[in-house]
Amino acid sequence: MNLCITKLVQEGVRKILTTAGLEVLELVTASPLLYSTLKVLDEWESIFARRLDALEMLPEELFTRDDEDTGALFVGVGPAVMRHKFILEPENSPFLGQRAAAKEARQLWEFLVHREECREIFIHHIFSSKGGTGESGAHVGPSSRSLFKAPDSVIWSFCIHPAAQWNPTIMAVALPREIIEIEIPDVAGLDSVPYGDEMSDTMSVGPGTVPKRSHSVAFTGAGDFILVQPAPYPTSSTEANTALKRYSSSGGLHSQTGTHSSILLRRNVIGVKKIVPHPSMAYYLTGSIDGSVRMWEFGTQRVVSQQRSPGTPSITEIRFTPQGNKYGVADTSGKLHLWQGIHTSTKTPYKVLDSGMRQLSDFLFLGSSSLIVAGGDSHDNKNVIIWDTLLPNKRNIVKEYVCHEAGGTAVLAYSQLKQRMFSGGKRGDVCIFDVRQNALIQCLPVHTAAITCMAVSDLEGYLVTGSSEGEIKVLDLTSMDELAVYVNQHAKSRLFRHDGGVTDLCVKPGGILFSSGADGSIRSRTLP
Repeated sequence: MNLCITKLVQEGVRKILTTAGLEVLELVTASPLLYSTLKVLDEWESIFARRLDALEMLPEELFTRDDEDTGALFVGVGPAVMRHKFILEPENSPFLGQRAAAKEARQLWEFLVHREECREIFIHHIFSSKGGTGESGAHVGPSSRSLFKAPDSVIWSFCIHPAAQWNPTIMAVALPREIIEIEIPDVAGLDSVPYGDEMSDTMSVGPGTVPKRSHSVAFTGAGDFILVQPAPYPTSSTEANTALKRYSSSGGLHSQTGTHSSILLRRNVIGVKKIVPHPSMAYYLTGSIDGSVRMWEFGTQRVVSQQRSPGTPSITEIRFTPQGNKYGVADTSGKLHLWQGIHTSTKTPYKVLDSGMRQLSDFLFLGSSSLIVAGGDSHDNKNVIIWDTLLPNKRNIVKEYVCHEAGGTAVLAYSQLKQRMFSGGKRGDVCIFDVRQNALIQCLPVHTAAITCMAVSDLEGYLVTGSSEGEIKVLDLTSMDELAVYVNQHAKSRLFRHDGGVTDLCVKPGGILFSSGADGSIRSRTLP
């Protein structure tokens, strides 16, 4: 309840600042006293959240679990709507006494559980697996290895060099005030990597600092290290080494020693929210908050081309076609802009598709450049649509799906092997579509918070989802059973960060999962 009260105060302050047209960081000079107060609130929220996370289990007498269906809710079984209903019922309050203090506490409890800002907090901490009397059927994954750390920052997105698909070694990372290209350890070939941040943070970057090195120690005892098996695929070491030579020749190689991470190149570009690599060539696209879109080449300082200039609607997603000859750009105006060719510098797209939605959150090319699925927030709850670009503009929307009625679609994923689409909602639900039948198969609750990103590995048979609470789940593509759950991977945002949790996911052959988040880290782990 303390956490929820603090959350409500923070949300109230945010609304006041929005009405006044002020940003939080502007208060440093405009009102230092108010800024200090907000920092205290942020610290209180962190303290209350840590106290709740430290609880191994809820007291048995806190809630009545006599009914079998009710007891199942506490171990993560049952639809999310039943958990919402449970906490809203007055008799399910832990304050049932007749004393004046109990009545006042019960009134406060009922007020808080009915507030939208607090409901997810109650559900997360009451019905999490640690609060149950039994165990969930999903495997709780081991802690991950931190490959990169940017203190007091957010990593919005990242991409891996196409020449290192089987053995990821080079990444481009989007930070709030710059883009950096880094060399990460030979993940597929490591014999052992540590669990925790204190031993496994291979690089921590800050303004004006040189990354410090830490040496991994081989240890085979139980509980301290996670064993990463080499990938059963040939590594592209020759191509990766060729890519690294480009940095050496351009003078962009920094602190390159041993097998630990290092910064190769810095680009002074502010506000990049999306980075997407070319499927086969050493290029990547970036999209910014100011609406600009640029093409970059790994290891080269100069921009290759700029497709959109600042001052246009903010970018929400960028994707290449599977062939790499075309790409699309979605923005907050609800439109999708399509370009052709990677070396062109034209600022005019060859086609613009209007979804009619308030905002276009994500889109995917369904195997070719002519069939495109898009998701967002629509006025009539038709939050997923399919375009056929070969048809005239007035008839190019060939299918519309009513789904995610509460909040709209946040992110999309596609399995070419299974011919299935997956749509993640802002309430934590996932909808599954059959592309062959053009039908919505089912919707199921996966997270208690908004789904922020998804990734599909056809080779391994995984669907991976990340939430705004920092939780990652691995699902079977066929049965949609939970195979693993990785909790608290990336810290949820506080008052000074408007987005939080997991921001990007990438699955590579060999079952290696990479993730980035609002805590400023990039992590890797091997999937079960």
